[in-house]
Amino acid sequence: MPNDSRISTPPGTPRHSALRSAREEYVILGAGLDTFALRHPDLADRLCIYEVDHPASQEMKRRQLERIGPLPSNLNLVPVDFETDRLDAALIGAGFDPKSPAFFAWLGVTCYLTTEAVGDTIDQIAAVAAPGSQIVLDYRYPRRLVPAAGLALVEKMDRFVERRGPVDARTRSGRLVRRGRRGMVRTRGTCHE
Repeated sequence: MPNDSRISTPPGTPRHSALRSAREEYVILGAGLDTFALRHPDLADRLCIYEVDHPASQEMKRRQLERIGPLPSNLNLVPVDFETDRLDAALIGAGFDPKSPAFFAWLGVTCYLTTEAVGDTIDQIAAVAAPGSQIVLDYRYPRRLVPAAGLALVEKMDRFVERRGPVDARTRSGRLVRRGRRGMVRTRGTCHE
């Protein structure tokens, strides 16, 4: 694995730690326009990258990347609609090795999904992840748990999410916290403390 200066991920972050520990597979859930594979051609021989995103987003990204040249040899664009598709099957179909520890990054996505889709995706990650795999994810706090000083930011984020489609507060993943921070992960048998 390259030394710290060649990994443009802040030291001490989960992704930095996972990449330094020579994990062979890196799964970016809701990858959007992530450029990690483009910025790290030096990792092509030892890190297989799976960028998972909505099929329409993946097709747009594939077209844009192909305009500038061939896709990196270690990059797999995996089209998945988290609300309807099976992540585990799509990853396996793209060449993911369920026997190799992987690092999953799921940031900035769950606020757009139903609680059911978040739970199903956690189940599917657990089904396909080898022992020693890691995940980092974020989620929304219910408004009642946000300190007064943070409410303006929460309202700004709510407006941002609403512009991207209807938001039903009863079904979006903000409910995840009501069961406890790790409640959903624990009940699904995937939490290791």
